[in-house]
Amino acid sequence: MLQVHLAKNCNKCPDDIRLKYTNIIIEDENDVSSKKRNFQTVLNDHWDNDAEIPISKIKVIDRAWLKAFVACGLPFSAIENPFFIDAIKSLRTSYNPPTRGRLSGTLLDHEVISINSKVNNILLKSNNLTLGKF
Repeated sequence: MLQVHLAKNCNKCPDDIRLKYTNIIIEDENDVSSKKRNFQTVLNDHWDNDAEIPISKIKVIDRAWLKAFVACGLPFSAIENPFFIDAIKSLRTSYNPPTRGRLSGTLLDHEVISINSKVNNILLKSNNLTLGKF
């Protein structure tokens, strides 16, 4: 996606353009997060429910999978294992997990941009910072 490339990967991109696209991606992530806070997730809320899942809910679930894979050090290829897919489908048959490429690509890129933006905001608000070498 061009927005991710400009916000994260393009070394020739001017800072104002990089900031613009970082903000666009962050706003999209914040929309997902604000919708996520409107309900308390309980494992059996949607147990064995085959109703169609709204796109906003799919984004929240996909992001949770990404965090689980990164935090647990799981290989992204596991998301495409038939037994893993079967386990996910046993919880909610209408949910289709992201592909390995989407998990390790788009979702991971968006999360990196979101975290980098948070770190930059913290640094901008901080005073008397000193860089040193141990």
